Amino acid sequence: MSFNIAMVIASTIYLFLIVSFFFFKPKVTNTETKIYSYLLISDIFLVFFELLCILSAKFDSKGETMYAHITGRGFLVAILLWILIFTFYVIIITLNDKTKSKMMQNFKFYKGLLLFILSISICLVLFLPLYFYSDNKVAYTYGASTNFLLFIIAAATFINIFCAIKNRKHLEKKKIVPIFVFLASIMVLVIVRSNLPQIQVTSAIFTFVSVLMYFTIENPDVKMIEELVKVQKLSEKTNTDKSNFIYTVTEDIQNRLDNAEKVYNNVIELNPNEEIKEEMNNLRNIITGARNMLNSAMGVSHDDNKHLQLTNNKYSIKLLLDSVYSLKKNEIKNNIDFRLNVTDDLPQELYGDSIKIKQILLSILDNSVKYTHEGFIELRVNSIIKNNICRLIISIEDSGQGIDIYKQNEIMSNIEDLTKEDIANLENKTLNLKTIRKMIAMIGGTFTIDNNKYNGTTINISLDQKIVEDIQSKEEKKIAKYSEVINNQKTCAIISNNKDNIKKIKTNIRKKGYKIFEFDVTKNALDNIRNNSNYDLIFIEENMEKIDARSFLNKVKEVEGFTGEVIIISQIKNIKIKKELIDLGFANVIYSPIDKKELEDKLNNI
Repeated sequence: MSFNIAMVIASTIYLFLIVSFFFFKPKVTNTETKIYSYLLISDIFLVFFELLCILSAKFDSKGETMYAHITGRGFLVAILLWILIFTFYVIIITLNDKTKSKMMQNFKFYKGLLLFILSISICLVLFLPLYFYSDNKVAYTYGASTNFLLFIIAAATFINIFCAIKNRKHLEKKKIVPIFVFLASIMVLVIVRSNLPQIQVTSAIFTFVSVLMYFTIENPDVKMIEELVKVQKLSEKTNTDKSNFIYTVTEDIQNRLDNAEKVYNNVIELNPNEEIKEEMNNLRNIITGARNMLNSAMGVSHDDNKHLQLTNNKYSIKLLLDSVYSLKKNEIKNNIDFRLNVTDDLPQELYGDSIKIKQILLSILDNSVKYTHEGFIELRVNSIIKNNICRLIISIEDSGQGIDIYKQNEIMSNIEDLTKEDIANLENKTLNLKTIRKMIAMIGGTFTIDNNKYNGTTINISLDQKIVEDIQSKEEKKIAKYSEVINNQKTCAIISNNKDNIKKIKTNIRKKGYKIFEFDVTKNALDNIRNNSNYDLIFIEENMEKIDARSFLNKVKEVEGFTGEVIIISQIKNIKIKKELIDLGFANVIYSPIDKKELEDKLNNI
């Protein structure tokens, strides 16, 4: 007897610790954590009723009193609850994502089915015959009620084994441990009941499984996830600021180019001599090339997705560039400095036609090598990334003799599709610039020439490619999943010094799935909102000190991006004042002391 009591006390201690850690530590609410919370509650009942059964056997060895029957049947029901909840947990964690998603879509049906099975099972355990045996050394129950429970345990064991084996590919290794321990526990219980029925270890063994599960369930550090979400938001804000800065600079450059074009037009109107006209034509060409390059480089948008000409070929842009550089380096003379300049932010893999891109780059480089006898040849690659599009900005610059303005116009004015002759020549190692321009257009890119007869030629290519998304690790997927949960979770701020009102609001608002923040000083809540904490719902006492409800509403309206609804807790019931408060912009008015029914009705209307 003393051993049984000691086991129950030990179970109670470590169950209390796990319950404290689980329920009082911030956690992500999902299917797995919900089921586990129910399992812990059933475990509490299991430990409680086992203790009552041990005490009952001590004072009523024959089990003749109503107290003995209540505790005995209560103990069996607690075991039944634990077994069924654990089995449901195993079914959920062993399903693949697709099946689980379908199941969640019909969650009401499965929930109803589970409650039906649970109700029928509890009724059978409660009303089937149950008998007590005791000879002052051994005490246990038997009968139809106990036999039915044993049948349920056997069926649950079979289901657990079946699910674990059938879906082993989708099951994480750490989640196998509780299932394995459960199966071992059932064997231990059978052996103990067969050979030492006077020893009660049921609650101790099941509680051990529950404690072990705490370290395997998906219950990450919410504080860490919230910090990651903040960092993500800050990163997005930085990218937005960067985009705005680039837009401003681009507009400024466009204005300067417009002014340069006006100067060109003014000079041409003066009817200058042929030498000046030629120089001005060079200037016009530079302006046009700069404008085209600027537009092609900065015009990345989400709508570009639908204009991309895609292939399913995955390739590494960095490996492709290294390959091109290696092939050409050996062909270039020692008196020419051949440079490869690539930014570090290029994606690892892209979707596109790597064969054509490589052929284009090699052909342009061949052209540069042919007309550059000394100086340098440089291949530069930058990128602009937005959403899942990478805009490759490729520049090939040389210090060769350049391309005269008439040849440039011939190349750039040819807008026809590839001819049969061009297609036949595509297999050639080297392509001419006319064909290259057509090919780049064919794969969805742009091509410009920037030429100066004193400093050689720069050929610019802009090409959009889809980014191959990196395969996330399991940990990264979990963080992304929980980040989404935290981002989508509704939040409620309560600004009040009235403890009774706070308690009533918290009780009702938790049922709606809100995360609650309490403030006894209005300024603290206002500072949080100004620092991007956008609460979906705010309750505020009308006459808070220093900053009252009306002043608070005016101040939060000035905060950019604030979209929350503010409900005022008023001391005075007056229809005229209520209309005035609603007109000011309050979402609703409730009165203090808060009436639970009135509050529930207000929340249902939000």
